[in-house]
Amino acid sequence: MRSVFFTGLALLLLAIQLLAAVNARTVIFALPYDNRDVMQDYHVQLLQKALSYSTTPYILQPAKETMAQSRVLREISQHTGIVDVFWSMTSVDREKMLKPVRVPLSRGLLGWRLLLVNENAPFLSTPRTKQNTLFVQGHDWPDSQILKANGYKIHTANDYHSMFTMVEKGRVNALPRSVIEIADEHKNIAAKLFIAPDLMLYYPTAEYFFVSNSDTNLAAAIEYGLIEMYKDGSFNALFEQRYGTILTQLAQQKRKVLKLQNPLLPTATPLDKPEYWQPLPGHFEQINW
Repeated sequence: MRSVFFTGLALLLLAIQLLAAVNARTVIFALPYDNRDVMQDYHVQLLQKALSYSTTPYILQPAKETMAQSRVLREISQHTGIVDVFWSMTSVDREKMLKPVRVPLSRGLLGWRLLLVNENAPFLSTPRTKQNTLFVQGHDWPDSQILKANGYKIHTANDYHSMFTMVEKGRVNALPRSVIEIADEHKNIAAKLFIAPDLMLYYPTAEYFFVSNSDTNLAAAIEYGLIEMYKDGSFNALFEQRYGTILTQLAQQKRKVLKLQNPLLPTATPLDKPEYWQPLPGHFEQINW
């Protein structure tokens, strides 16, 4: 009799699982530029965990190809079905085009910028000013506009990998990359380059998940899950697992910080919630060019 009961229970659970799978929504996320295991990406793990709090089952699936940020924005806004969600630095224009989930994903670290440089170029050994410095950035990155607004000369590129080549060949002085990107890029893409040891650019910014303006259910599910993750500690645990070593190493360095304005930062950015932001190391010295 007990075996019949447990067999029936197992069949019932299997039926529930199959029903959930049938009713699950597939959510397609934009691919990162590099070829890492995307399902192990911090943002994908964050998204997967956040959606696990929803009563609606979701299945994550990577897009079939990498795309420039401008195309990703367009595909989501036009409901083409190629991409449903992506993570990116916010801006006023992006928040008009798409719906942001206003829980910062990287605690502001996208605005902490170190410089990839050519170790043999004079940039490291000569006095640096806005007039003699040429940065390279992606043509559709908000960073390009932020740096220009602060008086820096910017060369923009359409191809991600070409920016590293430009630095290597001396066509530009430096490629600013965030503290959460630069180590992996230096190791896997730009081993011939050098991370400038003395300087960091800083501007306030937030990285969010973005969805279509009409995809309110997905936005609500992601927001609810991220807030629950903050409450139960799983957000900070995942953040520490991914970026804890980077922040510890950075805190042991002596860096001078150029604090910049961010005219693209929307007024709705939750700067009044300190739990969402990583504080700068107190011993970093603020300077001006």
